[in-house]
Amino acid sequence: MSNFLVNKVEGDTLEALEWNQFAEINNLITSSGQSLDANVLEQVAKAISNYTNSGNFYTENGVANNYTLIGAGSFKTPTAYINGMVVRFITANANTTTTPIVNLAGLGAKNIKKADGTAVVAGDINGYVELRYNGTDFLLSPLSSALNITATNKGLTYLNKPITIANNATDADNDIDFTAGNFQFADNSGNAVLSARTKRLDASWTAGTNQGGLDTGTKANNTWYHCYAIYNPTSGVSDAIFSTNATNPALPTNYTKYKYLGSVLTNVSGNIIPFWQENNFFYFKVDNGITNTTTPVSTLTNLTLSAPPNSKAITTSYINIGPSVGTGLYFKDIVNNTSYPVSVAENDSTSQNTFEITVNSSSQIQYYLTTLPIQGLIISTIGYINLNI
Repeated sequence: MSNFLVNKVEGDTLEALEWNQFAEINNLITSSGQSLDANVLEQVAKAISNYTNSGNFYTENGVANNYTLIGAGSFKTPTAYINGMVVRFITANANTTTTPIVNLAGLGAKNIKKADGTAVVAGDINGYVELRYNGTDFLLSPLSSALNITATNKGLTYLNKPITIANNATDADNDIDFTAGNFQFADNSGNAVLSARTKRLDASWTAGTNQGGLDTGTKANNTWYHCYAIYNPTSGVSDAIFSTNATNPALPTNYTKYKYLGSVLTNVSGNIIPFWQENNFFYFKVDNGITNTTTPVSTLTNLTLSAPPNSKAITTSYINIGPSVGTGLYFKDIVNNTSYPVSVAENDSTSQNTFEITVNSSSQIQYYLTTLPIQGLIISTIGYINLNI
């Protein structure tokens, strides 16, 4: 530092007021982590820089939901909360409640909330934490979550990792496996992460893996069950559920968000028909698919296919035509009011084709044949395309 006595304007001794002012400068320098050095003329500037860049970082006491902060190193702590002040710390103790608090240097407990002022959920406060005081509460900076992204935690909400479903290897007749992934809420209000789990179709819903998954009633024969990922905003917990309702499952208490993932079909014995999934394509593990044909007709007639409501059925059709007879099979997409030629056969021949067609909310299309009679007609569904994922 400069020679204070050489540059002193009045006298060569310090008055009490002058000494206090000089001591304040020394305190600023030393509390910023520097040692006084008479040969350095930038120590005050460095002290200000150190406080600006590091002075708002604190040591946390190590208790989840109740974060008491103390000054790091020799940095001085504030004497009051100030609107706009930033507080930073690192914790290994994630919050488990929606009402965590922070207390800085004994200034009093303040609530921690999300950046938009709403309640946090379990796990929001973890790892690097940055808070900003708004005059009433400390708000969690989005930077906190961004810096803690990994492929297995909340970072999944920023990454594309769809959840898939499959028959469980141990009990394929009753259980469905859900892979880990993320899902966008049906109302587009946000997203959440689901950890891998197995849910039972033959038991009422209970939270957790290897637990019941049916929202209401009991498992029935020849019935579509629609699979959903569900989310509880209060606890921040995700799970999965089955429902016969194709659009609105009966949700457990406090689970208010959901996403449709796909559907499974039970057979005449109530067992889940085996299937496999490729992206949004679902195929039955049944030779020649599931036959849905009815009596051949020459006028448009409703036909229910083995596909979930409002999906796109993948069908196969087979026509066997007698001598001197020619005919064509037509499907009509009721949803889009469009007819398509599917198979055409003439003069003692056969025709087989695969075709995709949208079904309505009752899983129906319409069909007709241009000429009757014919020797044989088979229409089967081999799978479906989920139009909602």
